[in-house]
Amino acid sequence: MPKLNEMHEKYAKKGLVLIGVHSDPKTAEGKKSVAETGAKYPIAYDGGALMKAFNCDSFPDYVIIDKKGIV
Repeated sequence: MPKLNEMHEKYAKKGLVLIGVHSDPKTAEGKKSVAETGAKYPIAYDGGALMKAFNCDSFPDYVIIDKKGIV
């Protein structure tokens, strides 16, 4: 988490948008976990749909989407 916070703080003014996605259906546990880690960027809760859509097979996993929307 510290490296992601660092990246967010360093590049946000240059247009980088970093969004964490918590895919565990146990949202309350996820919110607690996120609060403990100190994420400085938004976290979305989706129950696993995005992980399936982007074929993520590990946790954490990363998807980069450019300004044109290309994955």
